[in-house]
Amino acid sequence: VEAAYVSHYVRSTLRQAQVLALPVAGYSIFALLTEKFRWEPSLGNWETDIQVVNNLAWLTIFFGSLGMFGAIAVWLWRRKKKAAELQALEVKQESANKGFAEEAIKAEADFDREAIIAEHVLSIWASVTPWLCCFFANRRRLAALWGVNASEVFPSVSSDYDLILIM
Repeated sequence: VEAAYVSHYVRSTLRQAQVLALPVAGYSIFALLTEKFRWEPSLGNWETDIQVVNNLAWLTIFFGSLGMFGAIAVWLWRRKKKAAELQALEVKQESANKGFAEEAIKAEADFDREAIIAEHVLSIWASVTPWLCCFFANRRRLAALWGVNASEVFPSVSSDYDLILIM
């Protein structure tokens, strides 16, 4: 029953996740290329371990968001194609024998299973991104993990708005 429920709502859920993924990717590039709304790319600074971890965190968020956007697009395209195949199979089922009914049930179960997998992948991405941002993309927290003052390592230290925006 849960699989059928997820399968029914997964298309709209994934569309909403796509709407979320692009701004997250855009903001991560913005965070890597600007300091206080000026062109000052931190992406060019790889001198200390803290800067490397911070840059890698933002790059991971960027590529993860783009990857999620692309994976959702491919998944939605495949789902649309499979929905058409399932509908054609159900039309055959109405005018055919029990063999087609079993085939349609199996196809629908596969359809639902893929929806559950998509939901799990989306949940993992939506959980990992804020944690990654909280600890490694936030300069103050990252500096605290290293036991140094953030203003000594980074040219500027913003507030927690980065974290809030990503969440």
